[in-house]
Amino acid sequence: MNDHRATRTNAPEHRPGTRLWAIVYVSKAAREVTRGDLLRILESARRRNAEAHITGLLLHADGSFMQYLEGPAVELFKVYALIKADPLHNGLVDLVREPIQTREFAEWSMACHAVGAAAGAPLTENYALLASRLTASLRPRSAACELLSSFWTEGRDAVASALRSYGRLLAERRTLADVDSLSWR
Repeated sequence: MNDHRATRTNAPEHRPGTRLWAIVYVSKAAREVTRGDLLRILESARRRNAEAHITGLLLHADGSFMQYLEGPAVELFKVYALIKADPLHNGLVDLVREPIQTREFAEWSMACHAVGAAAGAPLTENYALLASRLTASLRPRSAACELLSSFWTEGRDAVASALRSYGRLLAERRTLADVDSLSWR
């Protein structure tokens, strides 16, 4: 397997004036997805993402996907439009769509891992780095990384867990916004 991690010499640029965005979505596969299917998706995504300066992570668990994409807004939304049009997905739901300051997964044009009972061998080079990024709680994490971490650990119940986590995050943000709005009165 080729190593598609970004290196210092070929890392996606953050050009001045180019705003970075992140998207997290979940979807259900329209058909059974094999390891071979995941490898084909991964290779195609890596080529496309490298050209568009997009980085990210694709997780698959028992017919459910969660994907995190990050990069310059124009290119990111073009790639996302292609993903949304792909007939492999049903019920695609956006969980996060927001501007970001720095990339979470700059090391990979696309990391990929199957989680849950049928996980098998890692699909991504430097799996230990990816695993530590999603399981370590040493640094504050974005809402997107919290959702990915939930998906990573829940396996079969990943999408339901991610949607529950997302609901909790929204409720916490609303509560914090309510507290912030009171503090200036």
